[in-house]
Amino acid sequence: MIRAPLGLAALVLLGACDGETNRPPPPPPVPDSGPRADTGVMDMDAMVLPDGALPDGALPDGATGMDGATPMDGATTGDGATMDAATLPDGAPIDASDPTDSGPFDPGVSSIDFCSMVTPGTPCASGVDCAADEACIANGCGQMRCYPAGRGCADDMDCAAGSTCMGVCSASTPGACNDSRDCPAGHSCDAGSCVDRRIGCGPTAACPWGFYCEASGMRGAAYCLKSHSPCNSVAACPGFGACRDVTGTGSTICHWSGGPSCRNNADCPMLGEVCGTHPEFIDGVCGNFGPCATAGDCATGFECRDLWGDGVTECVPSGGSCTSQSDCSAGAVCGVPLAGGAPRCISRPL
Repeated sequence: MIRAPLGLAALVLLGACDGETNRPPPPPPVPDSGPRADTGVMDMDAMVLPDGALPDGALPDGATGMDGATPMDGATTGDGATMDAATLPDGAPIDASDPTDSGPFDPGVSSIDFCSMVTPGTPCASGVDCAADEACIANGCGQMRCYPAGRGCADDMDCAAGSTCMGVCSASTPGACNDSRDCPAGHSCDAGSCVDRRIGCGPTAACPWGFYCEASGMRGAAYCLKSHSPCNSVAACPGFGACRDVTGTGSTICHWSGGPSCRNNADCPMLGEVCGTHPEFIDGVCGNFGPCATAGDCATGFECRDLWGDGVTECVPSGGSCTSQSDCSAGAVCGVPLAGGAPRCISRPL
């Protein structure tokens, strides 16, 4: 503090006039030793107190700047080094394999490069290059690989009538199928033959209702996989799906639902609501789309249909341009878009 003799004298005289004993003046402040302010004075006094030594500048007493006493100046030694608009690593070879970018996605890139994350399978030119329970399939990444030829199973009860469990469900006649469980993932069984119905999916390409995006990389490029299919045990259900009775009829199906919304249709309080699997959240949600036993389970304007052909019926809007997978060409599915509408053939390259 700058000493002011006249001010101190006036203070002494004022005390004398009040009849009080004159008090000694307060001790002088201790000068700063740098950008820290008056030692002994309460920090953060929101004042700039000159002290006869080094000036405080614009910082409150006791304050220390984030980096060299210059607050939030964007310098690399302090606040600007960790919390600024610096480039952020993706953490994985996504977005056209560019390891870093200026945000979640590279400019002009709207999907993830799933092929860069594919787990290699056995290369093949035909089925003779694969094991007995595998098929040679194009993985959507320009490669032919050996993948399971049917749905996983614990015993014959997980498979269609007439099929046996040999690690995967398999029809008695090689190359034939009794339902889609005898086929590779993403394939339907049409008139006794497996047909490839994989359609691509990703952040900007949602799957139809009743499907989810299989993006593990275990079977090549990401594609839409059926959410609900017959089962007798959880061994027949892909991923983390559960085998449960959703419709209350005693028939069990694979069902992706572990969240708080619903696990079966009885959990849905509104008339016409069923417990389906949301294509994006991959969890149970009460709504118009989902497994049903009869048309009475569905909302007005919906029907209870088996579009996939494996015996699992679901509520879908009435009408549409297809009623089964055989109405669509290979590489397309008969389904209901996430945005809604009647069933139609949906195709999208892997």
